[in-house]
Amino acid sequence: MNEHEKEHQKCYELNGVLHLPHYQHEGVFVSPSDKVGAIESDLIKAGAVETTHYLWVRDYNEDAK
Repeated sequence: MNEHEKEHQKCYELNGVLHLPHYQHEGVFVSPSDKVGAIESDLIKAGAVETTHYLWVRDYNEDAK
């Protein structure tokens, strides 16, 4: 099995729901069964608490989109 590179990344928790960084869209965070995602500033305004989790590396390179 191929091991993917991982690193600690910023996430947010709002009302008991964890929002993880989108894999390709920087500044967008998704939660379970979230098809749209939330903008980081909107989560902060809503009172989300910043956390960190050990996740696969995200690729925000324009060529990867």
